[in-house]
Amino acid sequence: MGLSEVLEVVRRRGLAIVGMFLLVVASAGVYVFLATPQYEADCKLLLVEDKPLGLGLGMGGAALGSDLLVQSLGKSDPIATQMEIVRTRPILDRVIELAGLTDRDGRPLTAAALRRRVRVEAVRNTNLIAVSYRSADPAQAARVVNTLARVFTERNQKLNQEELASTGAFLESQLSRQKQALAEAEQAVLDFKKRHGSFSLEEEAQALVSAQVQLEARRRELDADLSGARAVRSDLQSRMEAPGAVSDRFYSYWSTTAEQTNGQITGLLAQQDTVRAQIEGLGTSLGKLPPQEVELARLTRDESIAADLYTSLLQESEEVRMNEAAKIASIRLVEPAVVPDAPASPQKVTYLLAAACVGLLLGFCAAMILDRLDDAPRSLEEVKALLPYDILGYIPAARSGSRPWIGSDPQSAFSEAFRLVLANLRFKPAAREKRFSFMVTSATAGEGKSTLAANLSFTLGTNGTRAALVSLDLRRPSFDAIFQSPMDRGVTDYLIGESKMEEIMFREDGRSLTIIPSGSIPPNPSELVTSHRLREMIRTLSESFDVVVYDTPPITLVAETLDLSRQVNGIVLVVDLSVATRGSLKAMNELIGNKGLTILGVILNKVAGKGFHAPYYGAYRYAPRGERRAPRGRRRSDAARGEASA
Repeated sequence: MGLSEVLEVVRRRGLAIVGMFLLVVASAGVYVFLATPQYEADCKLLLVEDKPLGLGLGMGGAALGSDLLVQSLGKSDPIATQMEIVRTRPILDRVIELAGLTDRDGRPLTAAALRRRVRVEAVRNTNLIAVSYRSADPAQAARVVNTLARVFTERNQKLNQEELASTGAFLESQLSRQKQALAEAEQAVLDFKKRHGSFSLEEEAQALVSAQVQLEARRRELDADLSGARAVRSDLQSRMEAPGAVSDRFYSYWSTTAEQTNGQITGLLAQQDTVRAQIEGLGTSLGKLPPQEVELARLTRDESIAADLYTSLLQESEEVRMNEAAKIASIRLVEPAVVPDAPASPQKVTYLLAAACVGLLLGFCAAMILDRLDDAPRSLEEVKALLPYDILGYIPAARSGSRPWIGSDPQSAFSEAFRLVLANLRFKPAAREKRFSFMVTSATAGEGKSTLAANLSFTLGTNGTRAALVSLDLRRPSFDAIFQSPMDRGVTDYLIGESKMEEIMFREDGRSLTIIPSGSIPPNPSELVTSHRLREMIRTLSESFDVVVYDTPPITLVAETLDLSRQVNGIVLVVDLSVATRGSLKAMNELIGNKGLTILGVILNKVAGKGFHAPYYGAYRYAPRGERRAPRGRRRSDAARGEASA
């Protein structure tokens, strides 16, 4: 659809566009000015990333695995987890209790209702969480947000304390066992010295024992790292193999991390093999020492390893105890909510501007829909496409309250339009015959064909042409109303043999026009119109008059009209643009287009009022009678004559 077509739709359906625009804007205005103002308060929470404890006895491996797992999930996963915790029912129920939230009936608000009102969002590219709440009471909005932040922080702190308490209990049990293992190792060394007296390791043996202790510590670290890396790989594989994982936004990150983890595992295995080989080599070297020195070296090694593990556990237990005593929370309130001083909604200007845009869009859509549903032809080009025949003329719509009759004002544009139609008809080959007859028909009823046929015949009678106007529309006679004269006899009476031809002819005063009305309405018009007597009447009229105009029923509604078309020299099609539809015009063209009939042309009736304008009228007017001016030269002579007589 081009711009010109769009503008044409806007011109035709401007009322629908304006109506829809006003409806939407008015509705938005009513909502904006009647809606209860809503105030929004918000706060910001900071998610503190916890540093995992490097616990001994395999705990370091678990901690390392947890750390890698958190990294592998992407930076937003911990924040998303905390955002879901904010919306959990225990926290919301506690907020409802502390803030005293109720519904319209005064009953305590449900957690589901509060969850719909609370908005929790992650601040992009940060570890911040924004929590907001809207209420008609600005103080209540701030109170609910701050209460929610406090309850959430306390809940987070409690969970951290429970985790630290559990870790501390585990460390205490491990510390007790390791303390006993250290005591047993120390006692074994003492027992050896009691049996063998004052006995000490040589410098070489001490170096071997020290190196072996360091390698054993390194082996434990590698074992822990390997366990953690394998745990990460297993978790990543389960995530990547889950249904729909390929479309997850973290899939590429998981895939990359899995490849890195596989490389890390390969490196750890290689380091583990190296350390194990070194430990075996040191064991071989220790085995070459004297038996007593080998036994003392083994006992000393076990004592050193037990002492290192005990010291590590003791240090970690103290850290856990200190964190538990400090009541550490991983959530911090960095920006509390304040009472808002202006409502957040409705935003009147924004709403009205949006409503204006939506109103225009809906109005245009409504105009397009109405235009598509309207089956009326939209342009002269469309009429020509549906009826590919010559346009004989454009008949303008009569002024409101006036009679559509050229006899009322012979010098009007309305009368001139019919004279132009007759002028165009004279150029048709059929009209050059000595005796010329044509029928006037239309696609549907109510298109003004009878009035148009009467006006054409009246115009013919003004120039001395012997013209006859015959009404063959036996179902809906209208000549009495058009000529404003009673005509009690007509075609029907002649066809049934009750009247003679001269008895059904009426002469228009002062003109060469003979009118033959339809007469009384018969019970069987189809049989009369197709009778042999009617054909004889048509032949008689053709011999008696120069031009015979037949007013016939709509050609798409009455079967005999098509039969009548074979008995005349041509057909004039009338299209009333205020009544015609594209379907009716198409049906009429399909009905007459392949019959070999002589189509003289199309007359467009009532071109004003539907966006069509006759191209020949409007700029040129006859001067009203009594106001016509004499030629300029004559006025001068009259003036000179007056001066001379004076």
